[in-house]
Amino acid sequence: MIKKGDKISILSGNYKGLKGVISKVFPKKKKVIVFGINMIKKHIKPNAKNPKGGIIKKEAPIHISNLKKEAPIHISNLKKEAPIHISNLKKEEKKKIDDSLSV
Repeated sequence: MIKKGDKISILSGNYKGLKGVISKVFPKKKKVIVFGINMIKKHIKPNAKNPKGGIIKKEAPIHISNLKKEAPIHISNLKKEAPIHISNLKKEEKKKIDDSLSV
């Protein structure tokens, strides 16, 4: 389930590979608006708010099938490197370690 504020990455389209945050969700249309991605130019007629009219940039919706929710990273999920045991090394590698320790 995708909701407002989730971190996502885009899987396909012109913005493939970009990451962003969801700012608005349209559940019936199955589309979302991602902050700063899929910007379009919209021509505005003169009106009371904007007496000159002009061109504005705004985000257009993206279908949820083109998105993937980013999983939060937890420290417990990270793999830890296994320690190297000397018994598992070859004779040449053991000799190099012994030489470096003796110096």
